[in-house]
Amino acid sequence: MEGLGPPPRHFDRRRRALGGVAGERCQAVRPASLALYCLAGNITLVILYVLAPGLRGPLFGEDRAVETATALLFLAAAIVSLALLIASRSPSYRATLVTASGFGLLGFLDEISFGARLFGWSTPAMYGGGEFDGAHDLVILAYRLSAEADPIIIGAICGSIIVIALIGVLRWYPRFPRLTHRVFADPVYSLFSLFVGGVAIAALIDLDVGFLERLGPLEEIIEMNAALALLLAVLSTSWPLWRISGRDRRSPA
Repeated sequence: MEGLGPPPRHFDRRRRALGGVAGERCQAVRPASLALYCLAGNITLVILYVLAPGLRGPLFGEDRAVETATALLFLAAAIVSLALLIASRSPSYRATLVTASGFGLLGFLDEISFGARLFGWSTPAMYGGGEFDGAHDLVILAYRLSAEADPIIIGAICGSIIVIALIGVLRWYPRFPRLTHRVFADPVYSLFSLFVGGVAIAALIDLDVGFLERLGPLEEIIEMNAALALLLAVLSTSWPLWRISGRDRRSPA
């Protein structure tokens, strides 16, 4: 399980090093409380969208409140990741921080359309209409191309993906219980998983097909939550948001 990094034995040392009030705060946060705070914020945004139509533009429009907050969260994740990589001599979570810095920078550039709207430069036209101004447009482009491709080719590609996935499942199945336990036990991997899931759901909604066309505001909210999860995952590499039991500290074989 090299991809998951070393076991989080350093958590307790870092908590003791923080000491005093900071150390207590580090241990006081609970996953349920954090989830409730995020849920309350999301519900508030949905209520404002439904009951206050005049706020829809300022909140959910291009380069407005929610999208700007998402961009800043991604940028913060990238900067904090790089800062921790430079400041820390410990190899703990190094691969995770490198990955997070890349995703954070990409997410920030995607939210600002790679600077097109800020600086006024043009973006390339995308097949099927629109402009190619973000990484999420790759999903839209793939969907459009697949919709017009030969069904036999699409079937062959889908079949190959299924076969590869099955081979991977059969090979890694014995390790799945330990892997899932480690992911849910460690706040870094739990939050990073939420980030990946949020980005995947937002990309699916962004296809704007069928009923997905009505979920545009929800896509913006999910993207903001994904950016927040990435930033919290980065912070958790040094200041874990919840306690890891002694049993969870053991390195998975």
